[in-house]
Amino acid sequence: MRCTALVGACRTDRVSCAGAFAALTSLAAASAASGQLPEWTTIELQARSGGPAPFNLPPGAIFTSGTPAIGGQGQIAFRLITVGSSGVAGLWSGGGGTGQVVYAAPDQDPVITDPSINAFGEVVFDQYDLFSSDGLFRYDPKLEEAFVEIAPGGPLGIDLFGSPQINDAGAIAFRAAIGSGQAHVVVVAGVQSVLAGTPSVMPGSPYSFLFTPSLNNAGQVASKVQRASGGNEIRVFTGGGDSVLIAADSAANPRSPFQSFGNGVGLVDDGRVAFIASIAGTGGDRGVFLSDGIETTEIAREHDGTVTEIEFFNPSANAQGLVAFRGRDADGLRAIFVGDGVEIARVVGDRSAVPTDLGPAQIDRPDFSPVFGGNPRLNARGDLAFNASLTPLGNPTTSWGSGIFVAYADTDRPGDLDGNGVVDGADLTLMLAAWGACGECVKCPSDLDGDCAVGGADLAVLLANWGD
Repeated sequence: MRCTALVGACRTDRVSCAGAFAALTSLAAASAASGQLPEWTTIELQARSGGPAPFNLPPGAIFTSGTPAIGGQGQIAFRLITVGSSGVAGLWSGGGGTGQVVYAAPDQDPVITDPSINAFGEVVFDQYDLFSSDGLFRYDPKLEEAFVEIAPGGPLGIDLFGSPQINDAGAIAFRAAIGSGQAHVVVVAGVQSVLAGTPSVMPGSPYSFLFTPSLNNAGQVASKVQRASGGNEIRVFTGGGDSVLIAADSAANPRSPFQSFGNGVGLVDDGRVAFIASIAGTGGDRGVFLSDGIETTEIAREHDGTVTEIEFFNPSANAQGLVAFRGRDADGLRAIFVGDGVEIARVVGDRSAVPTDLGPAQIDRPDFSPVFGGNPRLNARGDLAFNASLTPLGNPTTSWGSGIFVAYADTDRPGDLDGNGVVDGADLTLMLAAWGACGECVKCPSDLDGDCAVGGADLAVLLANWGD
């Protein structure tokens, strides 16, 4: 179910805030070039569980606090704790308001991790039982089949595949459990490479613990790491044992402006990293930052008049310099924000009106539990995927279950399929991959002329807009 202009995005100017942060911390604050955030006037329900009857899900299906993954053309994937009344875990995939369960575990014992999806709709996830993995699975939308892509063991002796991710080139990264150690592993064309590890995996390593990794299209991996000598850092690992230091906390570097970091980060294709940190000397106030290790942009800070609280849920970022994060607004209501270092938009929040298959609803709950589940996720275009609890519009005492939504970023450049502001070879690759009849028009972003097929007319539009 899709509706336009049900939710408005409020904004605030942040230019002076970024400058003040630079003066206080000696970091170089880099403002976004334009400060022009997109609008998110169209919100669409992808699936809903609970309530009177589910939507795009079998009865009894549950996904609760999972994080939905979003691909470059708006494709969605999320894990199911249980597929209907079967009691088995599963995977849902779709987009454009349609989709279905595409995989169910063989029995009730395994669980699966939150998935990752790329611009071609390929999905990866780990399926495990207690402390052993059945393998890292890949769902291929062309074959309409999920299969074990990487089996446990192998040349590295991998036991578990934590937080698996797939990029648009098909490379896969994950945090591997290997015996008593950990490693950030990247797999390209079947070849497994360790980018970072604890000493039992990578002798001489200075890291005693690795946190949730983030993979970009350049094959780099970013994460928070705990140093054996004390303190935490955020680093981008590039292979061959090389890495770039993005930020350190005050325990690792007493001159750091950061007291502590959230456990998850968002890595952009150009190597910038979005992270959440408690700011030293502020009594624990948190901020959201985007940095390449040299220039750091303050995206948001608590008590700035727009955001009163920033939650330690993983942020998400894209090449446009947009960063999505969870927090509370000026009224103390939970919300999802997107900022670029100049402006902040409250895209959606507690009591926001949203469309559903049951009619107009609002993001709310009959109790005081959080209304959002998991982390918000941005794609290259700026589309935002999120998981929220629902009640009928104006009646917060009745539950309509939980919904997976996409808030679409308004774009005005035909052919810019990945939303990076340029029509180039990456967009051409996406169009060629979708060539032919669409089947369902709403699921074909490459169908620029609306005839339910991707062909020569669409290619002509793309080429006419080639370049900046």
